[in-house]
Amino acid sequence: MPPERTRKRRGRRGRFSILEVLHAVGPVFFGSLLQGCSGFGFSLFAVLLLLPFFPRHVVVPLLVLLSLAMNGLLFGESRRHATGATVLGLLLGGVSGLPLGMAALALLPASLFRLVAGLFVTGSALALSFGFRRPLTPGRGTLFGVGLLSGILNGSLSMSGPPVILFLANQEVGKEAFRATLAAYFLSLNVVTSLLFLLRGLFDGPLLLLAAASLPALLAGTWLGLRLARRLPERVFRAVALGLLLLMGMSLVVTAFFPA
Repeated sequence: MPPERTRKRRGRRGRFSILEVLHAVGPVFFGSLLQGCSGFGFSLFAVLLLLPFFPRHVVVPLLVLLSLAMNGLLFGESRRHATGATVLGLLLGGVSGLPLGMAALALLPASLFRLVAGLFVTGSALALSFGFRRPLTPGRGTLFGVGLLSGILNGSLSMSGPPVILFLANQEVGKEAFRATLAAYFLSLNVVTSLLFLLRGLFDGPLLLLAAASLPALLAGTWLGLRLARRLPERVFRAVALGLLLLMGMSLVVTAFFPA
């Protein structure tokens, strides 16, 4: 019987087999390598490879836990390049937008959110790829607005990254500050999300063991990604970031019509 069918039948309380652990290690390694290099993309990559083997109620808490560890590592490595005022402005907007996204999702179908967000992200990534830029004044209002959009997407689609990534790419932020800002922002959101998941009892024993078994792959992938990032020229780094953004947008459009 396939692992997916078995897991759905017995829920998340049973132990994970060695085969299931191996199914988790590969996506975690390559996803953490990607985020270690670019500053984002871990969940986007890992979720696509984990969902065929695990149900969503396992994948989402697992990625929240692993993202908390990874963003902690990335922030520790790049914190000197982060600007506290920028991160705080984004975070205030993100926290404010979270309940709005959750409320909107209760009124409107998730497929509509995915389609609109996907078209916006895809179009913006293409425009930036062809050299269109319109730098914004990074004041409190701008940062709060970007964070607000991020929080709305996080509350409705569990995808907080695109608005912040688009903003940083549009501002032509250097790769070190780009990665540091994302790490600080994502880490802050991970802390809040982890506390909410903990209060809801979503971190049980088997899941914690699966996360612990995946941790060496996470550490190895993040370490390798950081080494690659130091070698990437700014031009190549921007191309990688915009390519990942384009993939994010296209995946949202596709899942709007063909939900998992």
